[in-house]
Amino acid sequence: MTLPAFGYRWADLLRIAAIATAYTLLAGVVLSIATANGNVTVFWMPGGFALAVLLIWGKRYWPGVYLGGVAASILVDDPWTTALFLALGNTLESLLGAWLLPRLRDFDVKLTKFGDFLALAGVAAVSAAVSALIGPAALLASGYLTPDKVADNIFHWWQADTLGILLTTPMIMVWMDWPRAWFRGTGLLKTLLFFVTVFLAGQAIFLGWFAALLGHYAFAFWMFAAVSIAAVFYGRHGVLLICIMVALQALQGAVWGLGYFAADLAVTGLHNLWLYMLALFGSGILLALVIHDRDKVINELQRSERQLQMILQGSELGFWDWDIQNNSVQRNARWAEMLGYTPDEIQQDVKQWLDFMHPDDRERAWRSVEDHLRGLTPQHRIEYRMLHKNGGIVWVLDSAKIVQRAADGKAMRLCGTHSDITEIKRMEEHLQREQEFNKIVLENLADGVVACNDQGVLTLFNRAARVWHGMDAQAVLPDAWAGEYNLYEVDDKTPLSLENIPLVRAFRGEQVQNAAISILASGQPPRHVVANGGPFFDAARRQLGAVIVMHDVTEREKSEAALLEAMHKAEAANQAKSAFLANMSHEIRTPLNAIVGFSRLAQRQRQMAELRNNYLTRIVDASNHLLNIVDNILDFSRIEAGQVRLESRAFHLTDVIELVKNYADMDASAKGVYLIFDIPPDIPEVLVGDPLRLGQVLTNIVNNAVKFTEQGGVAVTVAQTTALHKHKIRLNFTVEDTGIGIATEELPHLFGAFTQADTTTTRRYGGTGLGLAIAERLVESMGGSFDVHSSPGRGSRFSFSVELSLEKRRQARDRHPDRAAPMSALPQAPAGTRILLVEDQEDNQIVTRDILGLAGYQVDVVPNGLEAVKKLALQESEVYAAILMDLQLPVMDGFETTRLIRCGMGKSLPIIAMTASVMAAERQKALESGMDDFIAKPTDMNELFATLKRWIGSNRSVPAP
Repeated sequence: MTLPAFGYRWADLLRIAAIATAYTLLAGVVLSIATANGNVTVFWMPGGFALAVLLIWGKRYWPGVYLGGVAASILVDDPWTTALFLALGNTLESLLGAWLLPRLRDFDVKLTKFGDFLALAGVAAVSAAVSALIGPAALLASGYLTPDKVADNIFHWWQADTLGILLTTPMIMVWMDWPRAWFRGTGLLKTLLFFVTVFLAGQAIFLGWFAALLGHYAFAFWMFAAVSIAAVFYGRHGVLLICIMVALQALQGAVWGLGYFAADLAVTGLHNLWLYMLALFGSGILLALVIHDRDKVINELQRSERQLQMILQGSELGFWDWDIQNNSVQRNARWAEMLGYTPDEIQQDVKQWLDFMHPDDRERAWRSVEDHLRGLTPQHRIEYRMLHKNGGIVWVLDSAKIVQRAADGKAMRLCGTHSDITEIKRMEEHLQREQEFNKIVLENLADGVVACNDQGVLTLFNRAARVWHGMDAQAVLPDAWAGEYNLYEVDDKTPLSLENIPLVRAFRGEQVQNAAISILASGQPPRHVVANGGPFFDAARRQLGAVIVMHDVTEREKSEAALLEAMHKAEAANQAKSAFLANMSHEIRTPLNAIVGFSRLAQRQRQMAELRNNYLTRIVDASNHLLNIVDNILDFSRIEAGQVRLESRAFHLTDVIELVKNYADMDASAKGVYLIFDIPPDIPEVLVGDPLRLGQVLTNIVNNAVKFTEQGGVAVTVAQTTALHKHKIRLNFTVEDTGIGIATEELPHLFGAFTQADTTTTRRYGGTGLGLAIAERLVESMGGSFDVHSSPGRGSRFSFSVELSLEKRRQARDRHPDRAAPMSALPQAPAGTRILLVEDQEDNQIVTRDILGLAGYQVDVVPNGLEAVKKLALQESEVYAAILMDLQLPVMDGFETTRLIRCGMGKSLPIIAMTASVMAAERQKALESGMDDFIAKPTDMNELFATLKRWIGSNRSVPAP
């Protein structure tokens, strides 16, 4: 917190109070010892304390000095007015000193130089004069001092304040750097012994202690010996401590009439004591500062020596010093360590130095030394090999200069260093090998590489580039750019201009990327290349040159042309495939027409048995399903080939909707799901378009919705989104179900050909995967598009729009197809023989069961593998002679079911595969899973009976009717 009126914080106020208290106590101590001529003492310590405080903490703490001065005067019973003026003089003295000292040039408050003490003495003399004038004047005004004593009092006052500043201020300033070394280990005991001895000597000299013992031998000059010893061993701290102690002892002895200055108070007014203290202080401080400077120089030299030693150690250099006159060589430890020796193993002569040199390098190295000694070279500097103690080779860089000459100029001393450059030499050799390797690689690259230096002079043309440009392999590179490099534009006709040459572009600072050019060398076919490259720089980003790498793309272009031709052929083949499928459709539909026609004629025969009529009905349904598949394949083929043509005729939308409803209603009713069609009354009655294709799209979407919905229902809505103009309309059809839904990640693939959401969907619900692909393409051909929203377990919403024309109401042609009537079937075996049929398709269940029934087999049917396992687990004995197993089953397929029966249940009865897949891999997979035999669908009756007989036998044969 800050006091607004004065700018002092509470911490400042506490410090001011501490200063005032310390000042008062110190004044009390001094005044209690002695005064001369009234209130004047020869040694005023509070003045020195006040100056030190203001120098350390700042002049803003002067109130503490002033308050302490007032309190000190009151302690000696001075009136308030006198106390205020005396304190004012002391405060102004301290403020003047604190203002003057920092302004003196080179003054250091740490008082480390003799000049600092001289500056302090001068300021003490000046500032003490202020207090010496104000103090006596205040005493004179108050009646405590007579006029005849004023001059003498002023002089004594000035003496006391000057000595107080000279001794007390340095004592505080210097002792702020606490002498910790005094109190470490045995230093504490030595320090105590020394200063206690000095104290006792002071008591003997100035207070008469041990007078009977010492007599007249207690001399004042002993203290000069004491401060000299203190200056040597304890520096400024010791000298100042002894001076303060002696000043107080001498002052006390003079007041009591004891010791060396016993008569000084009465005779000279303590002038001799004051001069004695100045001499003692001056001699001690001067010696301490000299020793301090000496120690500082020594410490600096030691620091420099340590630094030099660290530098030498860190530099890993071996140093040697050859005294030529005495022919002796001094070497450091590192010089010996480089060669594997200890310093003690090295002889201090030149001969051993020469012996360490490699014989092949000795003459060359020594010649370099002699040339330098004769003044032929400014320095001896050479690389050579030396012999390691272990027999190895050490490469050194030897550098030396003459450092001392005789009067006649003759070399007297040669100093130098050894640097271990073995690793550098190894790196140089490695780099040289790499450069040689890179040169070989560049020469043998299949790509052409060209380069130039920073002057544009060609420096590299590898072998591939020379061959491409028609240059002789041994040809010398030209020093400047030339135009005869056979460079052309990619048309193989237009010569490449100089500014477009890739290397020129790179030399000018450009990063060249995939620049296509042609090289037409004499006697060679055109060569198309792609050039990449740019300028290269040093670490300072100064360009050193440019490089270009050229890749031959001639063969690639030929391959791309061949690939393009192959693509055209593939497209033609694809169109041929579509034509083939269309033709195959015709070929398949012809016999199917007979199957369907004859089946319908059989239906109309009233006398036929009801069971046979049921079989015939299923034949028609299956045939229609097959026909639908063929129609889908044909439609897709036509769409892919662009051969679908939409009709444009008038029709009733309600007729199309009714037809779609009739197709889907039977399956919806069988599954128990509702089917709703919502056609607003504002939809025009008669529209113009292709009702067959519209119905095909809508039927596909609605049938899919019914097929994939187990609960809930399907809602179909029609809405008019917009009237394009008076003869056009856009209708939006939405089919929304509550079925299984579609995963988000499957939606992008929904309208792909031959795809469904996943293989599980195909296995469970069937389908070719062409329906939505055909529907999307038909909708697009009718000017619309599809929109699908779905999520698993929540159903789907399929929306599509189509563009239709408007026309006056007229009767549209009916597109309702005839519906087939129900149909009939066929065969029997050994009595009591039971067969377990695992089949999910109801038609296949009926066909297989009744065929087996014709032969006398009893057949139990389950729709999936899990049900088969459950049924077998419930049987206490082997009641089934064999199992007929479909492979593609819901819940658990035939492979997994067979493995579980064989391994998990330990059943060994025959298991015969029945599947529509006739691939060899499928047959092998069935046998590996544990099945015994394999029958393909459609099932051949004779093959079925023969297979069963082979595995379970037969007591009698029943011919087919």
